[in-house]
Amino acid sequence: MKTSIEKQIERTEKRKEFFEKLLYSTEYMDWLMTFSKKVPQCSADAADAEMFPIEDRKQLGCLPFFFEAIQEYSSENYIYPYKEPLGEYYSIQYKGIGFDIGVDYGQGSFFYYRRLPVKKNSALDFKHLMSSVKLPETLLYDCKLEELVAFIEHLHEEDHVPLDAIRFKVEDTVQKIKNRENS
Repeated sequence: MKTSIEKQIERTEKRKEFFEKLLYSTEYMDWLMTFSKKVPQCSADAADAEMFPIEDRKQLGCLPFFFEAIQEYSSENYIYPYKEPLGEYYSIQYKGIGFDIGVDYGQGSFFYYRRLPVKKNSALDFKHLMSSVKLPETLLYDCKLEELVAFIEHLHEEDHVPLDAIRFKVEDTVQKIKNRENS
């Protein structure tokens, strides 16, 4: 019986190995393209996984790492997941085929993929994820946000506006914008 520390070390090693494989080859996506032709949607811990060959079960077991890789890349590029009542997912595309890669939360995390009949226009291109390239709009966002940070620092340090007042005004403004967008 493995201890929880041994299990965590094993998971960390598997994650590291998967991230290296993901970043330096298309092996995982090629497998997903082939497998998803037969099984258009599946979870990492599918109840009927025993019917799949061992290699497919191993690859399905990497879905949590794949989700983490997409999540990490997306957070660095201001790409936010689509929200669902019990979870969230990211849309990616590879060779013109779309996929939703997601997680549902409940008593545990339930990672899955769905192959889409048509790729979404807003889908993240797998080649960007694989190369870890910053998207052009990310660089623009970074510049604009740095301007905002400098302005906020000036308001607080030079004009002596209390931080709580700044925080409240920013949060209030963001909420008003969200409300306008949702109506």
